[in-house]
Amino acid sequence: MECRTARELLDSSRPDSADREDAELQAAFAHVDECEACAEVVEFRRAFDRRVGQIVRDVAVPKDLRARLEQA
Repeated sequence: MECRTARELLDSSRPDSADREDAELQAAFAHVDECEACAEVVEFRRAFDRRVGQIVRDVAVPKDLRARLEQA
């Protein structure tokens, strides 16, 4: 598998999940296990995703959000 293809496929995987077991992603994970450059890129992206996820979860949801969305 080419680096670009592996990286694109793994963009859809979630950090800290069981996605490694997904049959459609196994070849991409196998490539990353063998390619140091891809492993670095994938880990950087996962760290970014973890950080963004933490920031988003720390933001309070407005109490009237549902009503505002339904009204819109």
